[in-house]
Amino acid sequence: MTPRERVRAALNHQEPDRVPIEFGQDFHNGIHEVAYARLLPALGLHEAGPVRVYDYMQRLAVVDPRVLERFGVDTRYIMARPNRHFRLRLEEDGSFEDEWGVYRKRCGYYCETVRSPMADLDKAAIARFPLPDPIEKSRFAGLRQHAAGLHQQTGYALMAGQAASLFYLSAELLGFERFMNDLAFEPGLIRCGHYPIAPA
Repeated sequence: MTPRERVRAALNHQEPDRVPIEFGQDFHNGIHEVAYARLLPALGLHEAGPVRVYDYMQRLAVVDPRVLERFGVDTRYIMARPNRHFRLRLEEDGSFEDEWGVYRKRCGYYCETVRSPMADLDKAAIARFPLPDPIEKSRFAGLRQHAAGLHQQTGYALMAGQAASLFYLSAELLGFERFMNDLAFEPGLIRCGHYPIAPA
């Protein structure tokens, strides 16, 4: 079976020749930069170069294709690109404010949310809050050609990367304490918070 056939069989509840393997490419199956830096020499990849990070909150490493091959990974990810109108500014310790206005403080191995831009806003202010454009063209420039090339030239199962859920992003914007309280006692605010992303 090719990797694509293997993943398709599993998704169709059919028995593949082995369990499909997914590793090191998404926000949910990535590998931390520290663990990855230790993994490379163990695999004999001493010349892989400095570790690059694609998720600054979780500090997930960009995995060398040779590592994916070594572990028999069946998938390859197609990820949206950064918005060219937004420049991420990392502080010296790795803390940063993201495109949504959420400030994340470096706390050991990871970054934790410490400031949420909608935390003190009322419903009217939340509805007016300027959110980034999720369909800004630079995010998707060249992705169609990249996906077509991978599909035609390899047998991998292609996956579309995604980040958590709408509930998670709303909690980040409102702050987790307020989000949980509003979810229980002011659900109209939660619908308002979702509206710019996906109509309720």
